[in-house]
Amino acid sequence: MKNQLLQQCMLLCLVLISLLAPGRSSAADVKDGFRDARLGAKLTSFKGMILTSTSDGQQLYERASDNLTMGKGTLKSIIYCFEKGVLVDIHLKAAAGANGKAISEEITSVQGAPTQQTTIMGSPVRYWRTPAMLLTYVEGPQIRVSYALFSSLKKGS
Repeated sequence: MKNQLLQQCMLLCLVLISLLAPGRSSAADVKDGFRDARLGAKLTSFKGMILTSTSDGQQLYERASDNLTMGKGTLKSIIYCFEKGVLVDIHLKAAAGANGKAISEEITSVQGAPTQQTTIMGSPVRYWRTPAMLLTYVEGPQIRVSYALFSSLKKGS
């Protein structure tokens, strides 16, 4: 009994260590967020957040310690949006083209196949939906930028 409990605890520790390992570059450690940032988390649970602006009741933050490498791609920025001290959106911005494709592939490797795909004004748009989150990825070749938006479906609740 003790050995089985010890094995379960060790397995749980290994899983937690792999999720918290520095330099981890997967798109999301949990499906309802990005890396260590889970939608719905309180601002006080984050370290190193720097307020960059406020807009329409949202406070926008960045972290200097964020690793901008994502799979084989590189992000330009990661913006964390809070309302009333709760994380409601995470914005990722990257250069389009091969870099954007690498970001899209990394998101797909973690989130699975998109639940919906479409084209808007010549730009491919992919959607992933969980009960708590909508993830939208837009490749904008005309403006040479790719965006991913992790958005809480529980805003205002």
